Formats: sequence, C-alpha cells, structure tokens
Amino acid sequence: MTETSLIDLEIEDSLSRETLMNIDSSNTKEDCITISLFIFLMFVIFCIGLFSPPSEQTIISKKLFSEKSKIASFLLDNLSEWNHFLYISFNVIVSDSFKSDDFINVKYEASLSFLQNGQIVASPKQIERIVNMSLLPGTNESDAIEILYDHYPIYSEVKAIIKVVSDSNNILGLKLNWNFGDVNHPIVQIWFRYMFAIMCLIAFLMLLCRLGKLPFRHWHLEQKITSFLVLFCILADNPLYIQQLIWPSHFGAWANLAFLSVFRVYLRFFIIVLFDSLRYKNRKLQKCFFIPKILLSILDLITDIVVSVSNSKEIPDIITHDQAEIVFNARNIVLSIYIIWAVFSIVKAFAFIDITEKYKITVYTILSSISLIISGLTSFVFGKIQFFNKTSISFLVSFSVQNFFVVLMVVFHWPYELITDQQYHDSTINNKIDDFFVNTE
Repeated sequence: MTETSLIDLEIEDSLSRETLMNIDSSNTKEDCITISLFIFLMFVIFCIGLFSPPSEQTIISKKLFSEKSKIASFLLDNLSEWNHFLYISFNVIVSDSFKSDDFINVKYEASLSFLQNGQIVASPKQIERIVNMSLLPGTNESDAIEILYDHYPIYSEVKAIIKVVSDSNNILGLKLNWNFGDVNHPIVQIWFRYMFAIMCLIAFLMLLCRLGKLPFRHWHLEQKITSFLVLFCILADNPLYIQQLIWPSHFGAWANLAFLSVFRVYLRFFIIVLFDSLRYKNRKLQKCFFIPKILLSILDLITDIVVSVSNSKEIPDIITHDQAEIVFNARNIVLSIYIIWAVFSIVKAFAFIDITEKYKITVYTILSSISLIISGLTSFVFGKIQFFNKTSISFLVSFSVQNFFVVLMVVFHWPYELITDQQYHDSTINNKIDDFFVNTE
C-alpha cells in the first residue's frame, strides 16, 4: 500500500471519529455577523472607557527657595488603599542662565512621614542621594527624580521635606509631582475583571461539558488548545484582584504577574499552532511539530517573567541593572524569532492548505488582524494622546479585546451538535433500509 493510501486511510479514520466544529459548519454570513458583533462590542467598550475614570491622577506643587535655605515642604492628604499606588518625584527648578547642555550634580536629603488621622503609622523614610541632573528640552526644569513608589498605601497623609545640599546659585526651587491611582478606577477594574472572568468560566465549563461526550483523543487540536486558552484567560483576569487591593502582599503581586505572563506566552503559542496545524488538517501530528514550539515558549515565558519583574514596582528588585540589560536583549531576540516564525507559519499555511481549509484560515486571519489593530491603536495611539490618558480606555480596550478573542475561539471551535449529526445519520440509514425493501418488493 502506498504512502498516499495510508494518509487517506488516516484521514478517513480521523474524520469518522471527530465531529465538526462551528467554523466548519457555519457560512460566511454567520461568521460576518459574529465578527461584526465583536467590533460593535469593542465600540461599546470604547464609549464606556471615554466616560470612565482614569487610572491615575497627578498633583503638582511648586516651591521656590528662600535666600537663607534650600528647604521645601509638601503635604498630600485624603489618600486610601483605593488609590492603589503612590509615586513621588521632583524636578529641580534652575535659573535661566543654566544652559540646557550643562549637567550638574545635585545632592539632596528627603524625609517622608506617613500619617493616618494625624498619627504616624509607618517609620519615616530618610533618603540621601547625589544625582546627575540635565534639563528637559525647552524648560528650566531637570529630569524627574524618583523618591518613592508605594503600592496600595495604608495611610491618609504624606509629608515630604526636601533639602538641596548642593551649593549652586542656579537652583531656585523644586517641583514635586504626586502621582496616585484614581479611587474610582479599581471599581471599574473589579466590574470588568469579574464580568469577563465569569463569562470565560461559563464558556470553559460549557465547552468541557460539550466535549466531555467524546474521548479526549477524539477532540480536534483546535478544541484542545482552546480549552487551555480559556483557562489561562480566566487566571489572567485575576479573580484575586480584590484581595490584592485590600490586603496587598508580594504573593498577590507575583501571582498576578505570573498569570499575565503565562496567558501572553500561551496566546502566542496558540496562534502559531492554530495556523501551522491547518496544513495537516486531520492527519496525526508528530512530536517534531510541538517540540520546537514548546522550547521557544519556555524561553518566551522565562524572559517575559524576568522582564515583567524588572518593570514591576510591586516586587522588590531581584536582578542588577547589568543583568536586566542582558535579559532585555534576550527578550528582544526571542520575540524577533517568534514574529518571524509566526509570519512564516501564516504564509506557509496560505500556500499549502487545501480548499476546504481556506475559509478557516481567512476567518482566523481577519479576527487576529482586527484584534491586533485594536491593541495597536490602544498602545501606540491612545496612549500618546493626553485626552485619552484621562480616561480608562487604555485598560478597558486592551483588556476586553483579549477576552472577546478567547470567547470567539470557543464559539468557532464549539463542537457541532452531536444530536443533529446522529439524527441525520439515522435518517439516512432508515431511508436506505426503506429503499431496500421497496426495491425487493
């Protein structure tokens, strides 16, 4: 028996065991309606984001020094754990005679006191540091100098006293920047996190119940990888968000970071497998199909977690600056390999799949492109416009598009009704039996 005959037998055996999916049985009109609904829902989310509170607020206080001392005091009150973070930095104000190309070493001493209802609730923080300062282009202010980042403050007031020790006549005063989370933004996050988590959980349980009627080995590959995608999306929605908001801990911060990294990495793995597997249709996949992708995903996960830890303010620094530089470079290399691989898989799939799979890859490409465009607009357009920075659009749109994408994967890979298939199969057999007796008579 030839190799082609063996492949044909393998396909026939696979098709006899597997059921169709919605994307196999639906038509262009139905899928256009589904994708149009996705776009409409994203537009609704965009409108909701326009009227939702921003993720953070900023208060700026300026103090000019007196001739006798270079000391400035500042006060911020009405804080709570619902502000979910506090970031304090300052800019040095210099005279007009200071040239923008000049650099100056500034030595300063800062004292921070934390109070609740007038009572000290945490040990004062003393900072003494020397920084190399340069001017912001077109201003008489230096670069921002960070003095505190605190996630989930447990105090209501902060008093800051900053003294410039450097003896320079060019230093005229300080501008203190209080950046803190908007108290209403966590409420928005709670609503949307739990709404999407419940939606994905229901989709996950319904999919498992539906597929539970078949042995796992008879599931389509798309259904197998979609099941894990929904599970990781539920974790990325972070059901522990309220606990971390009210009782912050390093464990909660690590858990949130790990859930997000696992989901991002698996989503990239999902996309490569989804497109690359279309060339094989129902033929059995060999180990060489998965092993290179798994190895790349492991490197992707390691570098993603380390970079996320380096950028996180909630987790103490565990690597040095030089080590972080090496990891960032490794991260860029891994992402570059992934992008090249993903593009190659998509192009190869379009070139070698048969006519029965052309429709599926077209739907996948359209949906992925729309999601990518929306995510790109959120990151590179809305994030750079001041008006949108005063809303919740950045969070809501990016958060919603990933959840809607996952739910649509469940919809497309939903198993076709077994009862309908069985009824059709039984009616066909009965018709043939009736025809046999009629012909016999």
